Amino acid sequence: MVSCVDIQLWTAGPNSDSVEKNGQTSSTTNLLFGQDGQNQGKSIRQKLKTKPLFLQWPIGEAKTFTGLADVVTKEQIIWKPTSDLDDGKNFEQKPLLEADDPNLFQEVQDAGNTLIEQVKF
Repeated sequence: MVSCVDIQLWTAGPNSDSVEKNGQTSSTTNLLFGQDGQNQGKSIRQKLKTKPLFLQWPIGEAKTFTGLADVVTKEQIIWKPTSDLDDGKNFEQKPLLEADDPNLFQEVQDAGNTLIEQVKF
């Protein structure tokens, strides 16, 4: 049996109000990209009355944003810019260790547990 999911991709930012309006009226699955996992999760729960599931967790936010932690593989991708015009080709991929950043490790752990709980049959 093959199942299909209709997915819409959104980016958090200035158009957040239109994302909220679409999410409330749409029966499709919405994927949201942004840089602040905790606040996005709260906002989605409040405005869209749904439980967000994260596949990646941001490392830092806004000007301190440096990369992503993969919720499934527990690896982090850290961008290593060489200039202000860097295009993102320089990055480091390494395991996410609790000793490196206990708070990030716990946030990713919690997001992974929530993901598993929601998608298990």
